[in-house]
Order: sequence, then C-alpha cells, then structure tokens
Amino acid sequence: MKPYRSRFGLMVVAWLALSLNSGCKKDKAAADEETDEGTPTGSSGRSDTLTTNIGSAVAIEIVIAPTSAKWDQIVVLDDQTLVLAGRAHNKAVAIKTTNGGKSWSGLSQTVTGWSAWGFGSNGATVLLSGKVKKGTVRGANATIGDISISFATSGASALRGPLSLPVVKPLWVERLTRPTVVSADAASVLLKRPKQQVLTSGSPGVLSKTLPNRDWIAAPYGVPPQLVNVHAGQIKVRPWPEAGKLPVVATSVPKFRAGAATTQALASAPRCSYGGITFQPVVDASRRPHAVGISEQRLLAIKLPIKRGKVFGCGPGGVVVDTFDAAARKLSLIRCGRTGACATPKNSPFDLWPEAHDRTVWAVTTTRGVVSVLEATGGNRWGLYLGHSSDEGKTFELAREIATGDGPNRFRMGTLVALGKRVLMFFTADTPDPSNSQRSWYVMASDNAGETWAAP
Repeated sequence: MKPYRSRFGLMVVAWLALSLNSGCKKDKAAADEETDEGTPTGSSGRSDTLTTNIGSAVAIEIVIAPTSAKWDQIVVLDDQTLVLAGRAHNKAVAIKTTNGGKSWSGLSQTVTGWSAWGFGSNGATVLLSGKVKKGTVRGANATIGDISISFATSGASALRGPLSLPVVKPLWVERLTRPTVVSADAASVLLKRPKQQVLTSGSPGVLSKTLPNRDWIAAPYGVPPQLVNVHAGQIKVRPWPEAGKLPVVATSVPKFRAGAATTQALASAPRCSYGGITFQPVVDASRRPHAVGISEQRLLAIKLPIKRGKVFGCGPGGVVVDTFDAAARKLSLIRCGRTGACATPKNSPFDLWPEAHDRTVWAVTTTRGVVSVLEATGGNRWGLYLGHSSDEGKTFELAREIATGDGPNRFRMGTLVALGKRVLMFFTADTPDPSNSQRSWYVMASDNAGETWAAP
C-alpha cells in the first residue's frame, strides 16, 4: 500500500491516557467485565520437543501462539526481550519472551477490521483497533467506527478493555500506524483527518495536538521511541513527545538526502530492530538504496547494493540484503556494517533447486557474520535450509538441511531474529507425537553465530 499524504495540512497526535496504574486497583468483577472472554494467556511449557537435522526445537503453547498467526510486528526491546505480534484470523495476537526465548507469555483479543500493537520498554502493552473500509483518498484506510483501545501492564495475563474512544469522523489510519507507549500510564498514536479537527475527550481520556504538515511517519522508530518525518530533503528524528506536548527540535540523519520515495519507504512498517536501533531500507533523492538506522543515540545511513532484492535483516553486525544473478541462478547475501563497509561474498549460501520452485529467505547479522534460512517449495517437495558465515559475510559454509520432505505436512518458516548474541528461529510443524495431529510453533536458538542449534 502506498502511503496517503494529506493535502489538507493536518495530522493529529491523539494522546490516549491508559490509566494503567488506576486500572490495577479495580476489583475483580470489573476486571472480568473488561477482559475479552476466552483470551488465551499463559506461559509456554516444554510439553514437547522436535528434533531437526541441525538440533532440537521446543514448542510454544498453541493456546498463546496459534499456528495461523502471521507475525507482522517483530519488536526487540532489549537483549532478552522480544515480542512477536500479528493476527490469527479475527484475533490480534502477541507473544513475548523476557529471557531470550526460554519461556513465553501471550496476549490476544478478538478484533474486526484494522488493529495494531504497541509495546513499551517498561512492559506496558497497547492494542488499538477499529472498523475500517477502503478509503477514497489515495488508497488510505478510512475508519468508519469508533477506535477502541485495550491495554496491559507489565506481567499482566490479559488485556483490559476494549474501551471505545470517541472520534470525530472521518479519520484515517495507515497500514503501518502503530500506537506508542510513552510512559507507564500513557500511549499515543498518529492519526490523520482532512480538516483541522481534534479528537474529542472521552474515557479513558484523549488529549490532542495538531502537527504541521510535514510528512510525519505513523510508526515509532527505535527504543525508546522516536518520531520521524521528512522535511526539506532531510529525515528528521526527535523523541516521541510526552502526552499533550509538541515535538521538540529534531536531528537529521547525516549524509543522506531524502526524496519523495524516501517518505514512501519510511511509511512502510519498520523492517528490523536490534540494540535499540530500527533499521529500514529506503532510497535517497537519487533513488540509491540505503538502510537508515534510527535510535535515540545514533542516526546512520548505510549505502546498499544497487540491485538489492527483498531480503532485509539486521543484528549486531549491521544489516544484510540479497542480490540475485538470474543468468547464473546465484543468490548472494551482502552484509553491510554500521560503518558502511559491505562484504562481497565469495560464494552463495545456498544451492538452489534446478526445477521451478518458490523460495523465501530470512537473514540476520551476527558479530561474526550472517545466519540465514531458505524455505523452498515446489509441487509436493519442500525444504528448509540453513546458511551461515563466520567471517563477516566473506564466505558461507555449505548449507545444511533443517528439514526436508514431500507432502502437505511440512515445516513452515516463521521468522529469524537476532536477540543479543543469540539468534532465534521460528517455524511451524506437526508435533512429533503420532497420537497428536496438532501443529505448533517451534523455536530453536544458536549462541555461536549459527554453528549449533538447540532449544533455548
């Protein structure tokens, strides 16, 4: 979806007072009334493990991680804390680990239409949702019902809410719109409307501030969250404002000239985060590919290969992208450090199947190199393969089979995430117990740059 950029000169920051602290004081009956009945919660137990060709994986309880979940938000809050969030049919789902993947807790809520999660480093969680239809204004999503908010404090086993927020319609949200936790008891979201109007006050309370029309990006970047916009050829970054306050003076990403396509790229959901930095592939004013890194402490722009593909990952070693030589049928993974130096690999991480097939690649960087997974499917044949480099991406070891087979009961890759010095791999598969036909999400970890793998 192309981002909608308003001609009306108005964007509204709506401040959503969560009353998290006061909410904790409500009695049990009130809490039961506000909690979505049937919300699966809890922590994963090691009820079963699965042996792959490279090591053992452990299941995440299906009650908190349904196998139909599509993880479209991957939020790394620190070296031990990771959140995967998305949708499983009509439920918004989020799972979280605070110990590097050893155990998991989950939150979910039934939603209709649009929904988005927000997560704070203080442990607070926010879910925003609303009924939407296709808008008539440059492909934007037009909200036609009230926006609702649900929230949970750190360690809570369920979301509280939803609570309806009164709004003056029409109101637009973009696909990347994300609520932002700004304190222990408040969150905010960047919304759009065609006229100079503000959100009305209502339970649990709304404060609004009108921003100048300067291509504001509706998702936070970095931890703690940063507010980003493009103005006068520069990517501008400043701390996400506190409730009821306007943005402060911004700092620009150095050595980078932004163009119209830069805004469009930034207005896609942020692609990767590590160490408090959000990395996003963009193009500059001359359409040269870059990866920008945005955090409270550091702003950087890394030049990428001209003909990069769709792969984009990050980690302690910078970012990694792909190139593909169609004539030679050669896939390459290019590791680019934060200083801007990119390694030219001597070989490909994978030998591609000769027959026609579909494939997807996930990759992250490590302090030593690159870890990557290739998922290939063609007819009934399927396979997951591991590729890794231990010399900063210059050479790749011979690819190893994670699992291969024929038929419908295949492994399906979910995502690959760098978390501190650890790399976590997520996939779905049938349980190994022949008496149990259930599929589950599985996770496995490597603490040595992809050489060995085991349950976290």
